[in-house]
Amino acid sequence: MVTIFNSTPIERQTLEKIILGNPESISQGLKIIGHNFALEDNGIIDFIGLQSTGQLAILSICVDKNDYLLIDLLSYAQYLRKNQGVVTQLFAEHNINFSQKIKIFLIASNFSEKLRLAAAQFSADELALIKFIYLVSGKSGGSKGIIFKPDTFNSQAQENVSLKKNTAKQDYTYAQTENELSIEDEKIKDEKKDFSLENIQDNSEDELDVLLSEEEKAEFINFDKNFLKGP
Repeated sequence: MVTIFNSTPIERQTLEKIILGNPESISQGLKIIGHNFALEDNGIIDFIGLQSTGQLAILSICVDKNDYLLIDLLSYAQYLRKNQGVVTQLFAEHNINFSQKIKIFLIASNFSEKLRLAAAQFSADELALIKFIYLVSGKSGGSKGIIFKPDTFNSQAQENVSLKKNTAKQDYTYAQTENELSIEDEKIKDEKKDFSLENIQDNSEDELDVLLSEEEKAEFINFDKNFLKGP
């Protein structure tokens, strides 16, 4: 049986809960050690994370297509590094390695070309752009889920290599509330030509149909049945 999922807007609070509960859907080995972390008068960091290597990470959700958010995040990273003594004390139970650069994860449903060009000046160890698409099955009271997809921006050559090597496990993480679903590697490759996240938030009335079959194979993350239900 084939289930049709439609893309739909997601509330920021719901997205935050998903990331808090499943940080490895953003990056393998990532854990969240801080949430809504205030930097005196310098702003608020959505999430502070820690990679398995001890690398400190900043995660931020972008909902308003603010191209200047990257500048804010760079200043946040500099603030944490400048105050690493205090940060180390606050997170004493974690083994933070400040010899590594702080990594920034910018999470949004879409990124402007201007932002992508700016991001290309950074290495993959410094910055990651993560696209997401929130899905709801067409039937009333149907299943809900979210896909996180890394945006390759460093170079055209890197993007070409990525498209050739990506598998369902590498390219997509699907968080689903009820039944496990799956995607075959070859199916993703075939559909990738028509699968685009570029205009999802530009026009929320446009729907994107994503076909997912229970017989297909991939790695998924299960959520509690009521986790994503609205009030």
